[in-house]
Amino acid sequence: SRTIKEVKCLDILTVSDEDLCDLRPGGLFDPEEFLPPRMLTCTVGCEEMVEDRLLRRHRVDHCRRRMVPCTFGCGGKMAAEDLQGHLHHHCELRSLPCDLGCGVCIPARDLERHRRDECPLRVVRCVCNTKMRFQQMDEHNATDCPRTAMQCSWCGESWERCEIRDHHWHHCPERLGMEQRLLYAVWSHNTQHV
Repeated sequence: SRTIKEVKCLDILTVSDEDLCDLRPGGLFDPEEFLPPRMLTCTVGCEEMVEDRLLRRHRVDHCRRRMVPCTFGCGGKMAAEDLQGHLHHHCELRSLPCDLGCGVCIPARDLERHRRDECPLRVVRCVCNTKMRFQQMDEHNATDCPRTAMQCSWCGESWERCEIRDHHWHHCPERLGMEQRLLYAVWSHNTQHV
């Protein structure tokens, strides 16, 4: 049976070939393994001192100044130490909630377009000059807007809501016939003729 001998740094210079076989399986012996590691300064820019055998790995995987791509995919490249700031504050693809309160989260680059053209809570101005949320426009047009086009129920012509009453009583070609039917309905207490 073979025994491993304790070897001190000064002994390495005087170790025999037979002792070398005892130090390393297969007889492979690298005297540099017993020397302290050489320390080198990172050349990427972090100026950390790294063992020479780990320098390449440090530059590729660990150096805080190595260039990395944006993980959101915007195409930007920055130092690894700046990536989190980019993702949270600068990337045009970071997801932001609509600040108008609709609950939608969209990429930062599309937020202005969303606010201006898509958000149901954006403020719009109707043709009647009334300001309201976009989501209220349909109801406003159906019930309140004085500029909404309406069809005269007597003659079928199209008029703005604010003009329809005047049209009925002063301009509608069917008003005389309608007035007679209304008078008859009132006189007979029957509104089915109207």
